[in-house]
Amino acid sequence: MTQPAPKPRSHTLIDGANRAGARAMLRASGLRDEDFAKPLVGVANTWIEIGPCNYHLRELAVHVKAGIRAAGGTPLEFNTVSISDGITMGTEGMRTSLVSREVIADSIELVSRGNLFDALIVLVGCDKTIPGGVMSLARLDIPGLILYGGSIAPGHFEGHAVTIQDVYEAIGKHARGGITDAQLKSLETAACPGAGACGGQFTANTMALVCEFLGIAPMGLSSVPATNAAKGNAGYRAGEMVMDLLRRDITPSKIITKSAIENAIAGVAATGGWPLCSYRSLRRRRHCARGQAHARRQISSWGKSHRNRAHARGGSSRSEGIGQTRSCTQARFSPQTHGRTGDLEGQYRLGRLRH
Repeated sequence: MTQPAPKPRSHTLIDGANRAGARAMLRASGLRDEDFAKPLVGVANTWIEIGPCNYHLRELAVHVKAGIRAAGGTPLEFNTVSISDGITMGTEGMRTSLVSREVIADSIELVSRGNLFDALIVLVGCDKTIPGGVMSLARLDIPGLILYGGSIAPGHFEGHAVTIQDVYEAIGKHARGGITDAQLKSLETAACPGAGACGGQFTANTMALVCEFLGIAPMGLSSVPATNAAKGNAGYRAGEMVMDLLRRDITPSKIITKSAIENAIAGVAATGGWPLCSYRSLRRRRHCARGQAHARRQISSWGKSHRNRAHARGGSSRSEGIGQTRSCTQARFSPQTHGRTGDLEGQYRLGRLRH
């Protein structure tokens, strides 16, 4: 039988006769007696209807909350803001992008502290929601993890796969008369076929990989593409996992260490990822006070391939990837150090690498 999960913070909010008023208000939003007996787990959602990166996160949150409930927790979902770099760049709106990262981190921290959550899972999907989510977890230092919404599926244009990058390159080609208005319009309508982050190893996908290599996101779950049939199960498993972290009292400060950051930087370099993500990895450490050892992984170069091809070949959970293998580190694991097979903590911190 599963051991009841602790309530290290939420008991102050909802337990005892003097908290009847708080419980009365929470009952109005659907909570019952059995929910108050369980830990409160925040589900920070960065859903927004503006753009594909975060568009599907409300659907993903349904599966996450189901996993939390099944594992003995009471999920409480809330939302924050998001600005799309891809949509706003080249306009005055791009000035708001970097500011949004701080607002995202601040707002998640504010809601979580205010409601005394026992644990937290943050659903992210784009360039600023990912670092903002990690920053909030690091500041709060309560059991929690990041779940990435996943990459968009490739578009198809004139017989080959395309991403949003092809559209921006086509804009320049169109400006010098290299393609017609009709060709540009055709590419524009084909490049982004549904929900998910930009398909190359750009900022969002690189930052998602950084989170996996830091250990703050479950290895192999975040890399499942946005519209892949397995994404719902990934959300459910992440919900279960955050409850396991709560029971074990595994917090971000025990995971985001110097060696974890070095590991993440190596991952960026080996996959041809967005270079700025290396700097952002260093920024995460500023929000953590202490840490413990973190294992390195062996990965490979994905180059300019569409991100979903990497997932199809095993993604970050395999030592082989797309393109020529370039091993940046040697993975060294031992059951004594990193837990046994099937151990959720081991899966969370190390993933299930196949050699």
